[in-house]
Amino acid sequence: MKKLIILSGLSGSGKTTALGALEDSGFFCVDNVPPSLVGQFAQLLLNSNLEKMALVVDVRSLRYESNTADFLKNIPEGLEKLVIFLDSGDEVIHKRYQYTRRKHPLGITDTREAAKEERKMLAPIREVADVVIDTSNMDGHTLRGRIVEAVSTLEAVSITVYIRSFGYRFGIPADSEFVFDVRFLPNPYYVEELRGLPGTDPKVQQYLEQYPDVKKCVELITSLILIAVERYKEQAKPELVVSIGCTGGYHRSVYVAEMVGKKLKQNNLKVLVEHRDMGV
Repeated sequence: MKKLIILSGLSGSGKTTALGALEDSGFFCVDNVPPSLVGQFAQLLLNSNLEKMALVVDVRSLRYESNTADFLKNIPEGLEKLVIFLDSGDEVIHKRYQYTRRKHPLGITDTREAAKEERKMLAPIREVADVVIDTSNMDGHTLRGRIVEAVSTLEAVSITVYIRSFGYRFGIPADSEFVFDVRFLPNPYYVEELRGLPGTDPKVQQYLEQYPDVKKCVELITSLILIAVERYKEQAKPELVVSIGCTGGYHRSVYVAEMVGKKLKQNNLKVLVEHRDMGV
């Protein structure tokens, strides 16, 4: 089946890099497509020799049209469709614009305010996106990898589960679909000999494993994710992003993320575990 990818997201979130990755993956790419023309491009894909097409729809053209996400209804049957949305923190967007010295497409001088306004305008697309990627802590190479991963899961009709640990003091990851708060678990931080050791260290793991509630927490989170995975497969969604947080993202969330990831792999799922704040 022919494949159509709709790429959207905030200005400065990495859409140019993502589009380059799609082009390198064999997609016919068109940037800055007016929403009203998406249906026509999709029909062109169906009626041509093209097999894969990627269209960028963002605020540059959306600001001239009122129905933000209605254009998705105009995509004809017979295509395998994937909507990817790139997000990033307002402060990160601001710093990227400072670095490039480019003007924001909304024409608002304060890029923080521009990002907030743009976020509101793009909210309907973000809500229906199959894949949401938070690029705040990504370099270009990492983002290209995530895009290729999303495309490969689409082509393989499979699902990838991303398990991410984080610290609440640094903010909740914007692309999370499930967020689990494990701050109620015993904290190794208050054990002097464990304070400087991460949740991947055997000593920290041994400490946490002596508490029955820790094991029960891991089992419950795993069970819920397995239920969600089945529903996501039915909806042909290629990935599920799960974030697990504690205060600093160094001990408890890291341990729980590792254990949940291990159990999911035992269920023959493709799982990628990452620790956002462990090195902070």
